[in-house]
Amino acid sequence: MLTGTDPGYAPRNTKAREMLANAWQARHPDEDITMAAQRAIGRVTVTYTAQTPGLDDTLAAFAKAGIPVRERRLEGQDAADFTAAHGDTFNVQPDYGDGWDGYDPERITDTVMQTAILSPGQAADQIAYLRDQGLPESSGSDNRSTGDEPSSLFEGSTNELEDAAPNNTEKSINPRRWKKRRKP
Repeated sequence: MLTGTDPGYAPRNTKAREMLANAWQARHPDEDITMAAQRAIGRVTVTYTAQTPGLDDTLAAFAKAGIPVRERRLEGQDAADFTAAHGDTFNVQPDYGDGWDGYDPERITDTVMQTAILSPGQAADQIAYLRDQGLPESSGSDNRSTGDEPSSLFEGSTNELEDAAPNNTEKSINPRRWKKRRKP
């Protein structure tokens, strides 16, 4: 397997990208593969009527997590209709998932966890944000699962105190060993 420091990595990587782009173009003549990639990134659209502390906190959270945000400001009658319909000054609509009104840290965290990671830098940003929210990177030893553990379902013994190794007092299956050996 080639890595970034191998001499043949760059040409093979470029060739693979070209093959993928050509295959995509053959299947989807109306769009480029970069257009499809942009749709898969997972952006967030924030529609707002006025700058509020909740909006600032929401935008700061998405910026810290490295999630791209499209901002849409409404003014005049559109802003009044929006406030009447939503009951808040801003609405968050992720590309994937349901939207919400106002500042909601739990929904922001859910959105961050559902967003595709496209680079090591973005992964670091998302992990840093989740760490700041107090979420563990992986389940720790203090987490307790419920239900049957897979390892306990397939053990040979139902009693945890019983030895899993065969009992040495039983005779061996090889009948040659049962005969008494005679000295010549």
